[in-house]
Amino acid sequence: MNHKQGIAIIYFSRHAAIEGLHKSWFKKKASEKNTLLAKVLIDQSFGSIQNLDLPVFHYHEGNQRGITFGEKLANAYADVFALGYNAVISMGNDTPEIVHIDWQKIKNELADGRCVIGASHRGGAYLIGITASSFEKISFQNLPWKSGKLFQDLTAYCQKNGELPVLLNALPDINVYQDLIKWLQRTKFQTIQKQILQILQLGTSSLFQNLGLRIPYLFINQQLPSRAPPIS
Repeated sequence: MNHKQGIAIIYFSRHAAIEGLHKSWFKKKASEKNTLLAKVLIDQSFGSIQNLDLPVFHYHEGNQRGITFGEKLANAYADVFALGYNAVISMGNDTPEIVHIDWQKIKNELADGRCVIGASHRGGAYLIGITASSFEKISFQNLPWKSGKLFQDLTAYCQKNGELPVLLNALPDINVYQDLIKWLQRTKFQTIQKQILQILQLGTSSLFQNLGLRIPYLFINQQLPSRAPPIS
């Protein structure tokens, strides 16, 4: 592949055990449950990009550089752009529905020189595709990361440094326990939902009824694993 013509992905995510320590999805048995949920989300999101025929650079707690989140992400972009790629996409692990996005559309838009942004429901961004000509490191790292203004300011950043960005459909992210419950209530009962319900240990009819879900036989008398298997 000619890197000068290429698109790369930055997968920006700590490993499951570390991610679990930094998340507050659960209050009781937080460390165990948070790690299990982090692993489910990481496995799903990372697995969704393995067959895209795009190089993937995993930036985690062991190789991120910087103090703030903005510095760490901006350094990751700068590193990958320095390899000669003309567009770089970053994504994380807290948006389960990212597996349904149109990757071909994203690649086509970036190849045509347009940035691509996927907004989260809280005003953040679950996917950021930036062209090399639009990237300005200091302005990028100083965006209001982890705030409800990010999507708005990121859109303005892309417009200032190039064309108006292409916007993807907004998707929910899972930052707190309430986000998880709302997402389970409105999504189809598929593999990842089954795995998450196992973590929640929803083994009684009242809890399932509160979620508006039918009780699957799969979860009756099923034991939660004592620890999460490692990921590469």
